[in-house]
Amino acid sequence: MPEKHPEAAPVPNNYQEEHPLGKYFGTDGIRGIAGEDLTAELAMAAAAAAARTLGASGGHVIVGEDTRASSDMLTSAIAAGLAAQGTDSWMAGVIPTPAIATLVAKNGAACGIVVSASHNPYEYNGIKLFGPDGYKLPDETEDEIEKELEAILAGRSKVSSGRGNIGKVVDYSEGQAVYEDFLVSACGKDLKGLKVVLDCANGAAFSIAPRAFRRLGAEVLVLNDGPDGHNINVRCGATDPSGMAKVAGMLGYDAGFAFDGDADRCIMSDEKGQVLDGDYEMLMLAKAMKDEGLLGGDAIVATPYSNMGLGEALKDMGLKLLTAGNGDRYVLELMKKQKLNLGGEQSGHIVMLDVATTGDGILTAIRLASLIRSGGEPASKIAGRMRKYPQGQKALKVARKEDLEKAGTVWEEVRKIEKELAGKGRVFVRASGTEPVVRIMVEAAEQYMVDGMLERLTAVVEEALS
Repeated sequence: MPEKHPEAAPVPNNYQEEHPLGKYFGTDGIRGIAGEDLTAELAMAAAAAAARTLGASGGHVIVGEDTRASSDMLTSAIAAGLAAQGTDSWMAGVIPTPAIATLVAKNGAACGIVVSASHNPYEYNGIKLFGPDGYKLPDETEDEIEKELEAILAGRSKVSSGRGNIGKVVDYSEGQAVYEDFLVSACGKDLKGLKVVLDCANGAAFSIAPRAFRRLGAEVLVLNDGPDGHNINVRCGATDPSGMAKVAGMLGYDAGFAFDGDADRCIMSDEKGQVLDGDYEMLMLAKAMKDEGLLGGDAIVATPYSNMGLGEALKDMGLKLLTAGNGDRYVLELMKKQKLNLGGEQSGHIVMLDVATTGDGILTAIRLASLIRSGGEPASKIAGRMRKYPQGQKALKVARKEDLEKAGTVWEEVRKIEKELAGKGRVFVRASGTEPVVRIMVEAAEQYMVDGMLERLTAVVEEALS
């Protein structure tokens, strides 16, 4: 749900309302603890429901996964659900989420299915769906799939199509090389002479990202490329890029890039070891894409969590910042509506529609590396065009996140803080669509204000929802 509360300061008029979450589909597919919330039975039923809704019988679906211990179990169940519908499963193996989007569009598949929980801990897993055009499915289509899924789970419908035609399971591991070729070709120039650190988060980027960068001529130091099924995202990657940044700064590398578990996010470091989040990345890319005539307009799209400094820096460049609802699917919707080619989230999920249909961490890293290599300026100088306002965020585990909207004490505290900020800062409180947490963000002119307000909000949310 979007951040709403009585008498709150109005959101910008370009803010897009989010679609209500379903019982199974959250802001990014189905997600839960593997073996508990997300079982093999649910995965098989979801695959059958998707194939049936999308009319995939007689066609094929491309299936990929990340490195979690539960991914094999869930992809096997998905293959069974598809086969029961007369749909072939092209199994791509361990591969980044955006690779499936690329491969679906290239191979005329009915859809793509990715088993991954992205940046979440290893015990979680998820199911993400892409349509035949390589884009994430519209909310309305997910609603139809969810209705069919509920019918199967309730026994009103069967997994089997009952037609006697059974789909095949096909080894499509060659898809990894096809995606790697796409990454290399998307660069447009080599990276010879550039030294980069890559933190693969023990996830899906662990082999493809280093190979692509080395093929482009970069000198590469790889961190966290030894997945064991349980170490994905553990003290590394886009959710904890501090180690990557420290190595890049200490060893004098030109930049560092940290991916999340399924490699649809990228957080970078400059040559001094300073972490640069998605706001800095979007600013750097916006300038380069504007200079090359690739933006598609005079604006980019972000979410309410992007720093106020991003909008100010873009204004200095003659560009506008449009605000979508939280989540990459809402960023993408507004981008397509406004015919824009760049948008993303502070978390490093960057969408570049001139070359891809979804956020792609490795592609983002390659483009950023390319502009550092060709621009003649270090990353720190490029990123220095933005003044970042102090910002604090907290993901607070709660027992009853669904009660947030009617928690009057929370919204009363939010109104008090908004009055204190007097238009010189922002505050957002929302329930996560994928985890049992409430996310809090405060932005202000001074760090002490951020710290105090965040502490106050945390206490009120804990009391109201724990």
